[in-house]
Amino acid sequence: MAAGIGSIGLWLLLSSLALSPLMILVFRPYTRGGGFLLNLRRIFQGYWAYFALFGVLYLWKGYVDQLNDPIRGIFGDFTFLIHRLEGDLVFHIQAAFQHPWLTAVLNFNYLFGYIFLTYFSAILAAYAGDRKLTGKVILNVLTIYLLAVPFYVFFNVQITSDYIPAMKSLLYHSSSAYLQFFTAADPLDNAWPSLHIAIPYGLFLLFYWTIRERGETLA
Repeated sequence: MAAGIGSIGLWLLLSSLALSPLMILVFRPYTRGGGFLLNLRRIFQGYWAYFALFGVLYLWKGYVDQLNDPIRGIFGDFTFLIHRLEGDLVFHIQAAFQHPWLTAVLNFNYLFGYIFLTYFSAILAAYAGDRKLTGKVILNVLTIYLLAVPFYVFFNVQITSDYIPAMKSLLYHSSSAYLQFFTAADPLDNAWPSLHIAIPYGLFLLFYWTIRERGETLA
């Protein structure tokens, strides 16, 4: 089981690190003098304390996940409340759009795209030399997770495929490594609210408000 966690975790880490320099070249707001490697070093030298907060978040998440099992026995399972609101809607969406290629794309986005977007937004702001925006991007991630923690600890909601019998857990059963990784590293009851929605949407609003505040446009 540890091998499954290690292989996927290492792949995510190395892939993200390898892609970051390329994405800076693609999305950089303007060219800075001094060379590309010098600029990368400037980012991490000048903003190391900002990015250290991501390490704090990682450790914090691990601690929160350890609280799930003992506290779940006290407060119980609230999946039925979410199911009363949405019924089997997600099952019908899955049945309508299920396709192997779409599953592969969404699996990649769920595992890699979300992680990459979360920290690369801060890296890009740091490259632009915008200390205020960099701080806001990281604060967005920390704040949303802080707001979600009480729900994860005291308001446990199972993943959909555990509650709706006909729902398929396409991500978890895409490979044995995926299954080992999630069953070992994910409590599988932090399904609501979804940080995969909240954090990117928070970033979207943050960048939109920043553009409006500065009187700029996307053109």
